[in-house]
Amino acid sequence: MRYLIVLLACAGIVLGLAPRVGADVYTVAPDGSGDFPTIQDAIDAASDGDIVLLEDGVFTGYRNRELSFFGKAISLQSQSDDPQLCIIDAEATLEIPRRVINLDNGEGNGTLIRSITVTGGVAPGG
Repeated sequence: MRYLIVLLACAGIVLGLAPRVGADVYTVAPDGSGDFPTIQDAIDAASDGDIVLLEDGVFTGYRNRELSFFGKAISLQSQSDDPQLCIIDAEATLEIPRRVINLDNGEGNGTLIRSITVTGGVAPGG
């Protein structure tokens, strides 16, 4: 895994890690078009540093909820950068609890979820 080290000088020095050079970008649309038919399919294909880019709309249904990053340092973000236009809805009820996203496999600072509204999740027993 290759990372580009970025050094910025602006009222001090900040050292950070940028996505690896040549990161892949996978696009997913709510209607199943794009590079992959579901968000989870794109996450499964992604490697550390890659970006899963969601087109505007409401994502529902199997493999568009209860998402698992499997510890990958990837970005999940809306294409428009407007969370009001990009929504993941788990469509859960108390009788059928579902989470929207599971971050329980050691995801760290390299995992980013940006400009997405997550809604409709109910944790089991919750």
